[in-house]
Amino acid sequence: ITVNCARSESNKLLEVGHSPTKSLSVVHIIYEFLPMIGGIIGDTINITEHMSPYLKNQVILAPNFSGAAGDDILAARVVRVPIPYWTIRFRRIFTLLVYVYQLRRVLLKLYDSTSGPLLLNIHGTLLGAILCVAMLFSSKKIPIVITQHSGNPLLISRKEMLATQLAFFLFRLKRPESMIVINDGMGAAHYANILRKHGVKSYILDHAFDIGEVSDRDSKDFVVLSTSRFDKFKRIDLLIRAFADFYRRVKSDKVRLVLAGDGPEYGDLRKIAEASNLTTAIKFIGSKGGNEIQELLQQSDVVVGTSLFSNVNNSIQEAMAFGRPVVAFNSGETSKLIRHMDNGMLVERGNIEAFSESLIKLYLDPALRKHLGKKGQE
Repeated sequence: ITVNCARSESNKLLEVGHSPTKSLSVVHIIYEFLPMIGGIIGDTINITEHMSPYLKNQVILAPNFSGAAGDDILAARVVRVPIPYWTIRFRRIFTLLVYVYQLRRVLLKLYDSTSGPLLLNIHGTLLGAILCVAMLFSSKKIPIVITQHSGNPLLISRKEMLATQLAFFLFRLKRPESMIVINDGMGAAHYANILRKHGVKSYILDHAFDIGEVSDRDSKDFVVLSTSRFDKFKRIDLLIRAFADFYRRVKSDKVRLVLAGDGPEYGDLRKIAEASNLTTAIKFIGSKGGNEIQELLQQSDVVVGTSLFSNVNNSIQEAMAFGRPVVAFNSGETSKLIRHMDNGMLVERGNIEAFSESLIKLYLDPALRKHLGKKGQE
């Protein structure tokens, strides 16, 4: 699957670099990385893959978390920056400060060993703001671009709001060359306007996928698929409850819910599934990616999104690109992507019963599933 967003971001990064692409080196700096899971990690990997043919050199700087694996198969060289384990016990801001201190030392060594121009692409607003200030005290002038992966972080939580406000304060001391805001349906345009008021040039990029080919399903089983990670923002708990209601109403042992994800909510979600007496109908298969997701799409009948913030995400758009009908809560700017009963089904935000009814409609009507899937590809 080709993420067109990654291509667009590479163009913006190269534009800021102001140099022939073959001589430019890009350093991607990220705090959350493998073995962790999440959209920011997948986006970063996709970005490096699509930029790889056009650049002299790419490096990913990431923390040296225990259990890190798979670095050697990525398109970019991964350099693990050591963070003392004891810092993780403190608040995140302290850990970031220690990380940035270590990063600065690694960056200066990279700068001295690189023959051509260097560009920093920092993933995360607060991390980028701290590093901008840290580089003030260096004689090396390296252009910095910050990528914000979650649309408008001011809308996510009080914690993210405070972190973003701190970043805006630091921008008074040193601003990046520009910021790239990935539109996930959570007020990216509004956030870009706020950035401009703080003197930061910003670009908005939409998620996009190449059209894929998925064969018609001929199985007698009806499979509902979710590929979202298990965190409090995705509300997989609501999905399990909606599926339980759907299961009881259709009275069939041929329906299944496949949860292809992992995360901090895993334990609680297992308990909800067990309390619903649906452990045989609900399958927890762990986090998947790449070709594994495509295989799951081949084996599914409908893909769902239950976030109460926004469902303009990779999971839903990937399913639409591959011709699978989608059902999602109408949260955030989801209605700009999904047109109800045209290219998908929208459900009132948080309405479990209505979500169940939408699944029933698709279960009973294969022609509707095919229609919505085909329109979704458009």
